[in-house]
Amino acid sequence: MATTKATVRAEVFESLNSENQSGSIRHLIEHLIDTSSYDEVFSDRRTLSASASEVLDLAGSLEKVFGGDNLACAKLHLVLVVNRNSTAGDDLELGPDSTAGVSGLFSDTSDRITIPAGGAFLWHDPNGITVTGGSADELYVAETGGANSVSYDILILGASS
Repeated sequence: MATTKATVRAEVFESLNSENQSGSIRHLIEHLIDTSSYDEVFSDRRTLSASASEVLDLAGSLEKVFGGDNLACAKLHLVLVVNRNSTAGDDLELGPDSTAGVSGLFSDTSDRITIPAGGAFLWHDPNGITVTGGSADELYVAETGGANSVSYDILILGASS
């Protein structure tokens, strides 16, 4: 069994009565994920030019992380997207594609989430949601800031059955 652990850390500095005060707030988020059935793995660093978009096919055209075969998810379990840009306004938009969007992650194919510069989106469902090749298998990613290209990291964990 493999585990995934995420750590969120904030350092707080404040000036009180002419004295600098500091402290650290550390919140550890641990979630054990049994990855023994996650045999579909895609990970990449991608770049979208200004105002560009792309469709990621979870059942056909993305090459698996270790090469060879293409991703062929029957179930989607985890999506992580990290916006690597640091300039305010260099946002990403993520959601199902309008023609063959993966359902269950969002309410409908018009739903989108904005991932601001420096931000991230993480979704996990241990039971997974069904991916249907050709009709419900695509994620839409777009650069919405308009002025700059945006680099992002993406991790997708799924199962072939």
